[in-house]
Amino acid sequence: MSQQSAHVLKSLGGVIQQFKLDSLLPALRACEALSAKNALLDVAVLGQFKSGKSSLLNALLGADIFPVSVLPATAVITRTVAGPNLEVRVHHLDGVTTDIAPEQIEEFVTEAGNPRNRRNVAVVDVFTPAMQAWPGVRLADTPGLGSVFLHNTEATRIWMPNVAVALVTVSAERPLSDEDCRLIAEARKIAGRVVVVLTKVDLLNHDELSQMTSFMDSAIRENLGGAVPVLPFSIRTESARWLRQFQEMVLPPVASNVEGDLEAGGCWFASTQTTTRMP
Repeated sequence: MSQQSAHVLKSLGGVIQQFKLDSLLPALRACEALSAKNALLDVAVLGQFKSGKSSLLNALLGADIFPVSVLPATAVITRTVAGPNLEVRVHHLDGVTTDIAPEQIEEFVTEAGNPRNRRNVAVVDVFTPAMQAWPGVRLADTPGLGSVFLHNTEATRIWMPNVAVALVTVSAERPLSDEDCRLIAEARKIAGRVVVVLTKVDLLNHDELSQMTSFMDSAIRENLGGAVPVLPFSIRTESARWLRQFQEMVLPPVASNVEGDLEAGGCWFASTQTTTRMP
């Protein structure tokens, strides 16, 4: 962290404390973490519930690490980063950290295993050799938005300031709702890069997929005033093709520019808040 950035964050922290602006604390903490030496770049998968977030991450890793269910599954922010062995570490809200067996992960990160987060989990970290190809990058699975479990939506909203690169999943079953557009707009404000992933494209034929991607591209430009890449994806049909395209277009550029994306995603709070008039 540069001296200037450190000074700005310290000043903001003082203002937040003085005026009791507690709602800004998550953003401040995220900015401090992103600006720290050897910080990891959080590439977060965001989206409405049951839009294929966990399935996308499992496909990228080539392993079923993130729990998948017919019901809204992910209830706790779950991150994965490179490690020599498969290990799972649970960080609790009270600061206590415990290591668990990989097969226990559902008991801590899903709504079924940990209803209403009764285990008081802050975040779960998964270390795996599958991430060795992307040093400095940390993939994050987030609770789906818009489900009946409002506390899951709240957990994602609170954590969003940490996002440096956002992958917004939109299911082909319900393409680009009003909520999706709002989420993409919000992601563009905080993340250095945003990519929309159109999931479950196995439900579409070739012509329908072409129509869908054209529609989404036009709708995003019209509603958000700018272009956002839209990448098709499916784990059921031509999965190797979609996976190869995704890996070539998204992760390598991110991994090769970790420092730049950290700056773009990590400085937004300091830059915007210094131009905002505080009370």
